[in-house]
Amino acid sequence: MSRFLRAKIRATACLLVHIGVKRNMKLESLIETGNLLFENVERPMHFQNIADGDPEAIDHDASLQKIIGRQLSLQDVGNLGYTPITQLTPEGMQYFFPSLVKLALDLELKDLEGVEQYLFSFIIQIMDGPTDERFSLFTLRQREYVNKVIEFIEKNYMIFVKEECFDEDFYQTKAVWLDGIA
Repeated sequence: MSRFLRAKIRATACLLVHIGVKRNMKLESLIETGNLLFENVERPMHFQNIADGDPEAIDHDASLQKIIGRQLSLQDVGNLGYTPITQLTPEGMQYFFPSLVKLALDLELKDLEGVEQYLFSFIIQIMDGPTDERFSLFTLRQREYVNKVIEFIEKNYMIFVKEECFDEDFYQTKAVWLDGIA
C-alpha cells in the first residue's frame, strides 16, 4: 500500500471516529479504524506490573512478551477466570486493544481447547470504563473508538449478548463509556 493511500486511510479513519461512524459500518472497517488509531503505540517493556513480584503477573507478562507483534489469540487472553487482560498496564492495554477488539468481534474464532467466545470477557474487561487505570493513556479519539465498538456490538451482536444473559453487563458498560466521554 502506498504511503499516500495509507495516509488517506488514516485521515479518513480519524475523521470517521471524530464525526461519528455510519450505523452500518462493516466489521473490517471498524477493525482497520482501530488499527490506525493505535498504530503509533509502542510496544511496552512490560505488559503487567511485575515490580511487586506477584508470580501470576510475572507469568502473564512472560506469556505476553512471547507474542510477536500485536496479534493475540484466544489462548493468549485466557478465560474470564484467568486472564492477563484484567491486569494489563495502561501501556499494554493501549498496545493490544485493537487485537482485543478483533478477538471480541470475530464470533467464529474458537481455540482448540474450547475457550468461550471472547466477546463476553471483553465486555467485562472494559466494563469499568475510561476512568479505569488501564485506559488512562487512551486519547480522546481512542476512547471514542471504544464507544464505536460498543455501538457495533449493540447493533450486530445483541442477540448473542442476550442469549448469554450478558445484556445487563453490556448496558452498564455502554453507560459507563458514554458518561466517560461526555
